[in-house]
Amino acid sequence: MFDDNHANSSGGVFKTSDGGATWTPLATPAPLPGFITYVPGTTSTYFLCSAFFTPVGSAYTQDGGTSWTIVDDVDHLPAIFVNPTTGWSGSHSLPVIYKWAGPALAVESSPQLPQEVMLSQNYPNPFNPQTTIKFALSEAARVKIEVFNVLGQPVATILDAHKSAGYHEVTFDAQGLESGIYFYRIEVGQDFTNSKKMLLIK
Repeated sequence: MFDDNHANSSGGVFKTSDGGATWTPLATPAPLPGFITYVPGTTSTYFLCSAFFTPVGSAYTQDGGTSWTIVDDVDHLPAIFVNPTTGWSGSHSLPVIYKWAGPALAVESSPQLPQEVMLSQNYPNPFNPQTTIKFALSEAARVKIEVFNVLGQPVATILDAHKSAGYHEVTFDAQGLESGIYFYRIEVGQDFTNSKKMLLIK
């Protein structure tokens, strides 16, 4: 039993969700199962190696064993993965070590949402004539970003829209403005306001 979820034998691949009390047979790939390894950083990806049963080889699943993708037909001892893109396996019959360095076996981790509203410094700064402003939202909200001159007069509205939670960026084009110091201000809903200074040099 591996990772308290999967087990194998020369007869096939089986899965348990109750600590081993009952087992459900899954699709059996070629090669025949020998060793099953959980791939860290994923939710349902496992790597299968066979060195003692016929046929030998390796395969992987990204859906918990419902379907399998064959990798090769050489004998493999148990594999060890450090992340979804890198793993190693030895050989039973040859003095070699195999390394998996191919594409990611899975990209299953959901990006974490910001814990708070954030406004980043524009980049590049100084700039001419365009610069990028990044901001983050912990939840969906109405967002307004305006630019002001040193007298506090509004000179541009970069954004005024409802945005989803997550990380965002907007581009400010100051083509029609003179060189000098400007301030950009973000308003998020009714509760958050922040400003930063930027320098336009032409």
